[in-house]
Formats: sequence, C-alpha cells, structure tokens
Amino acid sequence: MERGLHQGDPLSPLLFLLVVEALQVAILDACNKGIYKGVSFANNEMNISLLQYADDALFFGEWSRSNADNLILIFHCFELA
Repeated sequence: MERGLHQGDPLSPLLFLLVVEALQVAILDACNKGIYKGVSFANNEMNISLLQYADDALFFGEWSRSNADNLILIFHCFELA
C-alpha cells in the first residue's frame, strides 16, 4: 500500500478504466447541460463528443473559443478529481 501502483501491476487496467469512465461521464454531462458542444450529424440527433480506445481519447466539438475554454475547464476539474 505504501509503495503505490506501478506499471504492469494487474490492478492498473481496472483503475485506468474507472478513471476514464469518470471522464466520459463528465463530458456527457457537459454536453447534456450545453456547456460543451460536440459534433452533431445533419439527419440524426446523434452527438459525438468523445471516442475512446484503449488509452487513446479523441475529443470532437464545435470550433469555437468558448467550447475550447469549456473543454479546458472540464480537463481541469478532472485533474483535480
């Protein structure tokens, strides 16, 4: 317990998934509240804001200064958590 968690530890993938799930929930909550605007398709109400695969994450959003600022604030809150 005092030495911490090291790369290659069998518990690492599980903890990574838990942390990344929190980021997914934060982004979805921000999109639902209108704080962050993802990319919407013309004929569909589907909104894409975050795609994740393994340890990679792609963020999609409206091209605006306020959207970028809000994404930075979401990252800051995620960092603090």
